Amino acid sequence: MPFKHSASYSLIVIGGGMGGLMVIFDLLTRLEKLDGHKKIRILLINSDEKPACSQSSSAVAAVRAAVQANGPMAKILLQAFDLAQVFYKRHAPLGMLAGKLVHPCPQDVTSKAYANFCRKYSRPLPLDWQGIPAPFGGQRSILGQSEEAFFFSPAIFLNFLQERVQASKHELNILNQEVSEIVSDERGHCIKTVAGPEFEFSAPVLYLAPGAYAFSILQLLPAGKISCGGYYEISPWPLQKESFAVHDDELQITYRGDTSSLLIGNLNWEMGESASQEDKYELLQKGKNYLQRLGVAWPLQAQVQWREGKRSKGPGRRPILMSGSALENLREGIDSCGKIFYLNGLYKNGFLLPFYFAPMLAEAIKKALINEGLVDKT
Repeated sequence: MPFKHSASYSLIVIGGGMGGLMVIFDLLTRLEKLDGHKKIRILLINSDEKPACSQSSSAVAAVRAAVQANGPMAKILLQAFDLAQVFYKRHAPLGMLAGKLVHPCPQDVTSKAYANFCRKYSRPLPLDWQGIPAPFGGQRSILGQSEEAFFFSPAIFLNFLQERVQASKHELNILNQEVSEIVSDERGHCIKTVAGPEFEFSAPVLYLAPGAYAFSILQLLPAGKISCGGYYEISPWPLQKESFAVHDDELQITYRGDTSSLLIGNLNWEMGESASQEDKYELLQKGKNYLQRLGVAWPLQAQVQWREGKRSKGPGRRPILMSGSALENLREGIDSCGKIFYLNGLYKNGFLLPFYFAPMLAEAIKKALINEGLVDKT
């Protein structure tokens, strides 16, 4: 079927969250190292109507629970955290801060909560509260687990990535439109949008990172289970420049030092499509009561906002990573030449796993661009 399109690109990326931008960032870094002078054109398609999961996330990246449980993702998460550390030291990115996450242990050793804690973290140890201000932790001498973590302010970090890739010698255009259909033949892919024929685009190479909205455009591709998460953001809450988090009594209390905001979430809350007003009220009251017990004063001028977003949960909490021939079995017309790539199902690790998958996806996309003659080999 002949293509109709408004513009042709070397690469089209659908999804402007962590999964999309991290791969573009890594790809352009690799292309800058080549001696060739060819410039590629990239179109990034994102939609405000169906925003990236990354934009509504408490965005704390840590790995101890997964490693202690020795689950199938433990090794990958450890490598992802190491790669995040390398990225942090090399680029000093805005919107990404290193800090501490503490998990106080329930003090009733006969409780189910205590048993769950030991299942996750093996055994409680003296907590290290350094970097966490009193009364959040400095005045308590209880047991638990503490670990290093990265804290992201999603809008700031995603903007950092976007500005970096736009500063490249290669061309990056960003389109805010909802994708309606993907049509493929042996030459490549045509992306149709809800805006009509004037907004149709083609490229020989396609990368899909659509998050929770994969179902609406990729009817036969695996998108995992869609779940909804939410939290309260209270700001301004001026405490300190450093970020930290306390996971206690099923509550996730997170402080973002770069935005002076405190987040209140529920560690075990799966809301389905949306949270009821009763659920939201209960969470906020539970958070307020917890902070009051600690002696934390609520700022008088602070504003309270509810933030909610959908995310994709892969089978067994494993991400979904596919390319070329594997996709051909799921969608008629997809080529098997390795010119299409798909990442989804990052779930609660959406701000950590992209550090692991970006290098391998960027390298594969680079090879596809070279095979198409769009990039010089050396």
